[in-house]
Amino acid sequence: MADTSLALLFRSSLDIRIGLIAVALVWPAPLNGRAQDNYEFTWKSFPTGTTASLRGLAVASGNSSSQSSLDELVLWACGSQGTVVRSLDGGRHWQDVSVAAFAELEFRSLHAFSEREVVVASAGYPAVIMRTMDGGKSWQMAHQVADKRAFFDALRFADSQQGLVVGD
Repeated sequence: MADTSLALLFRSSLDIRIGLIAVALVWPAPLNGRAQDNYEFTWKSFPTGTTASLRGLAVASGNSSSQSSLDELVLWACGSQGTVVRSLDGGRHWQDVSVAAFAELEFRSLHAFSEREVVVASAGYPAVIMRTMDGGKSWQMAHQVADKRAFFDALRFADSQQGLVVGD
């Protein structure tokens, strides 16, 4: 059973940015039949097909009510150049669902509600929060701050109606 997942951005020896997601499956290592506080990590790397620098990762519940394997997870990632990518199969295949209208922005944080609904927040001017409810086919602006000094660092939601955003 997976307890957590982590994202990393790897760089090639030529310093070319390659979008890559590395997911760790974590579970307690049993000792004498009892779960312990020690955890074992198994790493798998998944190329996303983008050269963007990825900054945010979110896991959505997908179609299944109980996630029993990595293959069932819906993953969303965001980053530079207005990039948003989505995987419906635990990272094996990725779709580019980027926000074309804001290709110059870096999306630093996102929150996934489902395989179709996600919000992303930009770091830079204009400071925007964008939302899709159709898996990235279309994007709507949910919020914008006109001050050129503002940008968003992170956002989290308690439910589909209530959330928090942290910014400078």
